[in-house]
Amino acid sequence: MVYFRASIFLPSLALISLLAAALFLLMGWDYPIQLKIEANDTQYWNNIWRTISLFGLGKIQAAGCFIALYFYIGRQYPFFSFWKLVFKSTLLTYLRLWRNRAQPISEMKNWPKPAQALFSAVPIMFVVGTICAVLKISIGRPRPKMLLWHNETAFHWLDGTLGRYQSMPSGHVMTTFALLTVLWPHFPKLRWPLLAYGILSAVARVMAMTTHYVSDVLVGAALGIALALIFNRQLSRIPS
Repeated sequence: MVYFRASIFLPSLALISLLAAALFLLMGWDYPIQLKIEANDTQYWNNIWRTISLFGLGKIQAAGCFIALYFYIGRQYPFFSFWKLVFKSTLLTYLRLWRNRAQPISEMKNWPKPAQALFSAVPIMFVVGTICAVLKISIGRPRPKMLLWHNETAFHWLDGTLGRYQSMPSGHVMTTFALLTVLWPHFPKLRWPLLAYGILSAVARVMAMTTHYVSDVLVGAALGIALALIFNRQLSRIPS
């Protein structure tokens, strides 16, 4: 499967994001920023930011990867045979990432590297999303709406089962930066558009008023990059 030596840019971006998140938390900057956003918010702009943030959904990103994969290489296969191969292999690869063993995906080993990247991005995003859900429940941070409506900021450690206590990290941003990380080496002409897409997704999650604090999206970006690097290398060590 896909293997790449990550440039220093992505690990550096992850580290900077994590340090910035720690600074925001220690200095308490999240809360005045969110109050400022709320004071200047209108329903019109809130709806626009929420619409933009939909493009950071893992399901939409996965669908985009599969569509791009079909046009990149899938037309060489019979239509239904290709989708059967893709969905079966996605499940097997998801298992690989958790168990470090599964049946080899021999039919894909000769695919061009960009096609392998488009494919492997999907199960990696699924795993990142699963880890994000566990972290949200474990950290139990109230969403900004709890600050705006109830003046609540205390973390509910290991008790974030309710959606209003699942602010950190941002799942949209984690999957977006995981996707960016997997595709980065293989689509050099799209690197900066991909980065702009990731930043826009993060900004949208903050500007949509009640969804995330700045530190939530910074942590999401850092973890998305780090986990994608780890899992992509894990896939590369499993013989195809």
